[in-house]
Parts: sequence; structure tokens; C-alpha cells
Amino acid sequence: MFLKSGQTEKIGPDRAQGRYNCIRKEPGKKGGKMKITVDTGKREGVPMYILKGHTDPVWGMAFSPDGQTLATCSEDGSVRLWQTDSGTPQCILKHADVVWGVAFSPDGQILASGTNDGTAQLWQVASGKSLHVLKALSSVGPVAFSPDGQTLASGSYKGFMQLWHVTDGHLMRTLKSHSDAVMSLAFSPDGQILASGLGIGTILLWHVTDDKSPVVLQGAAGNVWSVAFSPNGQVLASGSADYAVRLWRVSDGTLLHTLKGHTGPVLGVAFLPDGQTLVSGAGDGTVRLWQVTSGQPLCTLDTLGEFAGLLERVALSSAEDLASESRNKREMVWSLTDERIRFLDGHLRFLCVLDEQDTVYSVSFSPDGRFLAIGVDKGTVCLYRADLVDLARRHGKGV
Repeated sequence: MFLKSGQTEKIGPDRAQGRYNCIRKEPGKKGGKMKITVDTGKREGVPMYILKGHTDPVWGMAFSPDGQTLATCSEDGSVRLWQTDSGTPQCILKHADVVWGVAFSPDGQILASGTNDGTAQLWQVASGKSLHVLKALSSVGPVAFSPDGQTLASGSYKGFMQLWHVTDGHLMRTLKSHSDAVMSLAFSPDGQILASGLGIGTILLWHVTDDKSPVVLQGAAGNVWSVAFSPNGQVLASGSADYAVRLWRVSDGTLLHTLKGHTGPVLGVAFLPDGQTLVSGAGDGTVRLWQVTSGQPLCTLDTLGEFAGLLERVALSSAEDLASESRNKREMVWSLTDERIRFLDGHLRFLCVLDEQDTVYSVSFSPDGRFLAIGVDKGTVCLYRADLVDLARRHGKGV
């Protein structure tokens, strides 16, 4: 079976039997197929969708505030919108050049995109209509909306940050971060502070409403790929190219904790709604949960090694039939007790189709912690129902 652009792939649980059943036809062979059954011990597994459509690396992703829509942007010059509950593609927003970053407005009605051609664009989500084309000073990478949705911040790879009025698209202010690239942006919950992660490992905290010099946070090495404020605005989390997550006190810039464990660049960080748990995703294909106050690790979600490689491209062919590429054997049954399958607390919590040759380019979490998305170099996006809040609740009891 050969997939068409935009087709959704899925691994689905047979909940009545407590199993994952996957059947994939062998490419180029008539009638060739193999059935793979993973016995979950009659526990409910986690659905997974593989979103196909981009033809080049996926550099940025964002979930809508209600978690129902995922926006992905790519080196192929497009932004794609997907329905998270089904993995169904909704629309394609075409650009003239590479799209580096995307962000939803707080009400979910507007999408912003940052492009290599030196523009940021504002789109109406419902119709896919372009509202404004904002001409920046140089190529635009990350974009972020203020909490009230009235201001858009854009960051450039030449060190500029610009603030735009969302309603009419006019430029409000330009901030200069020395000469280094702006890799990540985030507004504080009250909208008074804009955090920018730079390519030299520095983070700047800007006071949006005045001309004060920014507070400088130093300690990371290499690109600061992601920044996020806690719900109360008192703590800033950052993820960087040195494989570390850092927690900073916003009021005075003090480094509170350096969280180590990832073995790849940390591409995404997010606080769960309670503000007590931080989630980080990295280029090593893992997602880690951390207790914010103590900085202690709670748990790690892995990519399932050999199992992931075996099911690396699973395509939805009908409601009951899942096509699967064959590997020598015609049928195999694996139990969760099989050491070849790594699992968390008895659940298939984090099924992944990544293999060792895949490179993770972007990681994103839905605001409510229900969904996780990973973008890779081949243009594929892996979408998971992650239940991160439940995981944090269960694993945080002993911390």
C-alpha cells in the first residue's frame, strides 16, 4: 500500500481484546502481509497518528488553546492544520519560503507564521485566509502572541525582535538582542515580560512596556531552543542545545535548577496546568517529566527501540484493517513482558515510529497535557495521546 500526500496513518488498540493489531501489506508484493499483535494485558493502550503531508523537515509546531488543532510548519514552505482527535488534515497554508515557526492566538482564531523570506503572516484559522503580511527586518523564526492576543512578537535570526499590533498589523516596537539569532520566544502570563532564547545560550527578559535593558540569564551553551513561563509567571524554563533543561526565577534571574538526563538538544519545554510539573522533549526522542520545586525527575517516555523500528510506517486502510510492512515473519505476538518492548507502568504510553536514522526537529505539547507531537526530518509528524497530567499525578506521589 502506497500513501498519498496528507494521508493519516494510525496504530489503534483493539480495546475489547486488550491488544494492538497491525496488518501491513508488503510493498511491491501481491497479497504479502504480516500480522503483528501486541498483547497489552487487556489494558487500554494509547492511540497514535502519523501525519503525512510535509515533504521536508518539520521545524515548528503549535497546538491550539483547546488542543483540538495542531499546526505544523516545514522547510517545504507550508503550514498544515490537523485535527488532533482524528489526525485528519484540515487545510494547507502556502508560503513562498521556509516556515520556521507557528503560534496560535489565545482565542485560537488566528495563526501566526514566521518565514525565511523576512515576513510574519497572520491567518484566520477558520477560513485559511491571510489577514496581514508583516514585513520584518530579516528572516523570521519564532513567533508568540501576548496573553491578551493584541500583540505578536517575532524573532529573527539576525537578533531582532519586533512587536506587532495584531488587529491592523502595524509595527509597535523593535528590540535588538545584540547580534545573535533569536531561537525561541514566550510572553509571561501577565504579558509584561517577553523572554527570548538566543543562539549563544543566553536568555533575555524584556519589559514590554518600558525601555529598560533586559535581564540577562546566562548558563546554557548553544541554541536555546525553547522557553516557557510557569502559569504564575514566577519561573521560566528553558531547553538548550547542551541537552539540559534549566529553571530560572523570573524576579531576579537566579538559576534554580539544571535538569539533566536528555542525550539530545532540548527542543520543547512546557508547564502542565498545575504549574508543579514541567515537560521536556528532546532530539533523543524522549519526553521527560520533572517536579518543578525540587527539580527531581518523575518519569521518562521512550521511543520503544525495536518495536518502533518494526512498525515504522503504519497506514490506515480501513476502520478494521491496518496495513503493515512485512519483515520476514508472517505473524508474531509480543507480550508487554517481552524485554524488547520498553513500557511505562504497564501501559503502551508512548508508541513511536522513529528509528535511529530519524532526526527530531521539533516537539510540542498541548496546553492541557493531553497531546504530544514530534516533528522529524522526513516531514513526518508523530501525534500522541500522552495523558501527561495523569502521568505526573501518579509519578509525583513519591517526590
